[in-house]
Amino acid sequence: MKEYVAQHGTDDQRDQLDAWLTAIGDWGLLAQELTGFNDRLAARDLRAFRRPTTDDTDFPAVADLVGYPDAATEDGLPARYRGRVSSFPYLPGSASAPFHETRQGQICVEELFLYDKFGRVLDVVSGDTQSGGLHDYRNFPLTVDTALAVGTSLTPAIASVAQLPPRPLQPARLDFDLMDARTGTRVVGTAADPSPISGWILPNHLDHSLLLYDPAGLLLGTYRLLTGADGRRTGQWEPPPGSAITTPDQLAAHAPEIAALIGSPKLAAEANFTAFLDVIDSTLWTTDPLGRRADQNLSLLLGRPLALVPAQLRLTLEGPPIRDTGWAATLDPPPPAFTGDQFEIRLGDVAARDDGLIGYFATDPHGAYDYDCFHSVTAPDDEQDYATQIGPPGAAGTVPAGTVPAGTVPAGNYVPLTFGDPAPTRLLLLLDPRAPVHATSGITPTATVTVPPRHTDDALRHLQALFRFGPVLTTEHAPTSQPDRDPDHDSEAGTLAFPRPAEKNGSWSWLRPAPGEAPWVPYALIPAPLEARFPDSPVLLEDGLLRFLADPEQ
Repeated sequence: MKEYVAQHGTDDQRDQLDAWLTAIGDWGLLAQELTGFNDRLAARDLRAFRRPTTDDTDFPAVADLVGYPDAATEDGLPARYRGRVSSFPYLPGSASAPFHETRQGQICVEELFLYDKFGRVLDVVSGDTQSGGLHDYRNFPLTVDTALAVGTSLTPAIASVAQLPPRPLQPARLDFDLMDARTGTRVVGTAADPSPISGWILPNHLDHSLLLYDPAGLLLGTYRLLTGADGRRTGQWEPPPGSAITTPDQLAAHAPEIAALIGSPKLAAEANFTAFLDVIDSTLWTTDPLGRRADQNLSLLLGRPLALVPAQLRLTLEGPPIRDTGWAATLDPPPPAFTGDQFEIRLGDVAARDDGLIGYFATDPHGAYDYDCFHSVTAPDDEQDYATQIGPPGAAGTVPAGTVPAGTVPAGNYVPLTFGDPAPTRLLLLLDPRAPVHATSGITPTATVTVPPRHTDDALRHLQALFRFGPVLTTEHAPTSQPDRDPDHDSEAGTLAFPRPAEKNGSWSWLRPAPGEAPWVPYALIPAPLEARFPDSPVLLEDGLLRFLADPEQ
């Protein structure tokens, strides 16, 4: 405290430092670590003991005051008292303590002794109800942290009870890895460094649709609601103008995950598709504010590019599971049972601005991705049966299938894992690649994955977007040289007078539909005249596509 106040404190705080130290010195507080507890539960060391040493930086004289012979000084205990408390605080001997595979359950303090430097003992808590200490163990005023509070006590007669959440007694971790999009077997970040991108989707706010892209950023078409002969609006895929991929089979061969996503019969329903767009939009509002984008004008028309990324989760232990080492289990040790205990994993965090997960698709019993159920970070609309909220945080328990009305969120929608799972659990994540994704288990540190920019930058620099416009009044003019024209794309057949959109981090052009199977005709855009006069060329009523090509240098 002295050093901190000296470096960072104000003059008034420096003047009050002595008074603060005096007040702290008068606090009647003692502290003791509960060391050896895990070793005792695992039957590795039936003693719960940690002796003080002369190497203690804060209280080097404690070992001498307690009476350890190897820490004797002239100011310590008399020789006749030394060594009498050097075996404390061992837990009482007698029968061997039972073996526990995990640390969980409820605890209470039954005995607590306080030793002073003269070797005198004070019974603070005692189990002897006749000649006990200061407190009876049944009503000892124990202050319990909210994280250890007891919901339902197993010993109602004891008031001072705390509950320990489940924890493994050996080092454990949650493995959260991004996988190779092509094979699904190689971990991203290994020597081969495969790409995890299975494809891209881009919400189109203007058309209420999804723009679809392959891993390299090639536009694969649009998925939007169209009205059928029966009057119902359903989701349908439309290939982009001039594309070589024009059939669902060609799409499935080129980008299988994109084809499977839009091939879901549930997503085609109007209510489900609208809910899918809504959860994407509501989640993006809580992830990295829009003000950090360079293309703020374009963000009003489009969402952010979202990547489909395969991943896997697995709970792992350091070494084999611990076993009972007692004499009774020497010749016939029982198999570990805790490896079958199920723990729930929550992906994403709507409260964290740096979490980019939109949702994920889990696998069905056959190991294939289930594209009929999207697990979303934010709560979807009730009038649909496609998206289900993850969690929500704080939810506990599960609801049997079929007992929840359609469209409602079942409690405890998490990813269940055990330490004994024969293989990792596979997921297909939909995420904003600019932000990491968090996996929270409650028993291990939070795991985080991030898509390396080297797998996303090139594709994002070459994205193009299409907007349906029409009818619009315009005039056609002879082709002119345009400074923002992209030499890598089709040359324009001419120019059209059109109010240029405000976004300047790319080039805009107009695509005019052609009769039959002929390719669409691109036109460059020129500003519409500001003065009111009769044009030299006929006025046209156009219906077509407004195309935006991102500038790779922006």
